[in-house]
Amino acid sequence: MVLWVLQYINIDRASVNEGISMYNPMQAQSACLACPEGFYCPNSAMDTPTICPVGKYCVASSTTPANCPSGTYIPNTGSTSSSQCYPCKLDWACTSTNLSAPDQQCTAGYWCRSSATSITPALLADFYGPCMTGAYCPLGTSYPVLCSPGNFSTASSTCGTVHCREILRNLRTDCRVRL
Repeated sequence: MVLWVLQYINIDRASVNEGISMYNPMQAQSACLACPEGFYCPNSAMDTPTICPVGKYCVASSTTPANCPSGTYIPNTGSTSSSQCYPCKLDWACTSTNLSAPDQQCTAGYWCRSSATSITPALLADFYGPCMTGAYCPLGTSYPVLCSPGNFSTASSTCGTVHCREILRNLRTDCRVRL
């Protein structure tokens, strides 16, 4: 019966089996359409492709969406390529794939300008890294802040006029007041 119906409406078995990553919005067609960019077609016999979700992108003929890599995010639906994944924002890290927004602020003692994949990132040129000696980096900072005159830091930790005074009261030595 099914074969007769397929022959009657001029559809062969090969075009029915090729239906994954394809769809057909109309009845009685002899072929399916390839799933367009920005959409994916996970099943055969689909009449409408599924829009690519946030955090992912879909090239033409996708059966599943692809994740934006760590260090990036994508807030829009219907994205078509990895070039549409945004680098992680200033002060933030994108610690996993498939993000619709940056997920964590950089930890105090670290700075993040762009594309950070960790909240405690290793140094990568002008993009992110641990705070440098003589500076401090509060939670979610994009640039190290130099210690104020009269203060210095011997470690790449948080340091500042108020913070240094607190550290001296607690007899810690990573920040000292210059004489």
